[in-house]
Amino acid sequence: MFKNRIILLIYVLLSLLLLLPALASAEPMLPAAYWGSVKYNDGVSVPSGTLEAVVDGVVCGSIAFSNGFYGEAGTGRKLVVQGNNLEPGKTVYFRVNTGGVVINAAESVDWQSGDTRPVNLTLQSASPAGGSNGSSTNQNSNTNQDSSTNQDNSTTSGGTTSGSTTSGGTTSGSTTSGGTTSGGGGGSAAPVGTTTPSNNPAHENISKTYSDVPSSHWAYADIQFMAAKHIMVGVGDDSFAPEENMTRAQFAAMLVRAMGLSTDGASVAFKDVTSDKWYYREVAAAFQSGLVSGYNPDEFGPEDTVTREQIAAILVRALIKAGKLQPVATGEIDSSLAPFKDRANIDDWARESAAAAIKAGLVKGRSNDTFAPQATATRAEGATLLKRFMQAGGLL
Repeated sequence: MFKNRIILLIYVLLSLLLLLPALASAEPMLPAAYWGSVKYNDGVSVPSGTLEAVVDGVVCGSIAFSNGFYGEAGTGRKLVVQGNNLEPGKTVYFRVNTGGVVINAAESVDWQSGDTRPVNLTLQSASPAGGSNGSSTNQNSNTNQDSSTNQDNSTTSGGTTSGSTTSGGTTSGSTTSGGTTSGGGGGSAAPVGTTTPSNNPAHENISKTYSDVPSSHWAYADIQFMAAKHIMVGVGDDSFAPEENMTRAQFAAMLVRAMGLSTDGASVAFKDVTSDKWYYREVAAAFQSGLVSGYNPDEFGPEDTVTREQIAAILVRALIKAGKLQPVATGEIDSSLAPFKDRANIDDWARESAAAAIKAGLVKGRSNDTFAPQATATRAEGATLLKRFMQAGGLL
């Protein structure tokens, strides 16, 4: 018995000795770092904004830039790309938020541990206003089930999608109750029609297709519309992630771009919405316009998901502030919600706005008798609801 133990111990020691060279040669994964220029596809430098590196739909690094350049060679100021999802050979995509418009770059790189080199970027869009570098104007009642007109995840006739209800990458709603998702944040919203299609980058039509949104997808037309106008962007060069849940920050950014609200000078004091985040200015603009609010003075919850009843409240509030919608009469609330068997699941604070959204055709049921107020809205649904909002607000 003793002899067998000695043999086993020797075997274990030899195995460890054989593994030591391999362990010693294993190198830790180091961040990659990039720097370079940022230009539109017509050669005009992008004046300023935030650049993000995205891998598998996850932001793995960001940096603010100005004067058409990000980072700097020979210094510690570079776009640092790191994360637990990284491994050699993973594709890194780049996107830029400039003036409230999120645009993908044409270039991508394969991530390598410790890679440090210049990467010059060209955005997949021409410069706004015919080459101007200074533009900062922003771009982001039937309840019966009917596969052609009324359900929130189907398409309508006449070329208008009626799917239901944000990034890509980008872009954003919440899981809070009590109305704090869409509560006023100070100030009054600019009229919905203030920024017209002729001077709003959000209304520049640029064709874009995604491999995961075939023409047969129920929200295809609305996603195409939102992408063409830079209100929503994909999570990569050819992916949109239509079934991915939307966050508060993403939806706020979409709404700001769709309404053409200016983000100049916008700021907020939320501790979880810092100035280095791509959505900082959009959330600030939405907050200052009274379209959204935080859970409390310190917390906004930008990465929390947004529900259907919360989106209904935000859209109704925006249209009422703009004078495009009248509040629903108290006596109409119950009748508007009556067709839905899950109406009791609508929070008390959201009942009036849900009824108004249903009556106005902004939000429809997920089936003929199901409203799904607490369901998390997907990116595809967000595209469709915001399209309806733009139609109701005269933004198309």
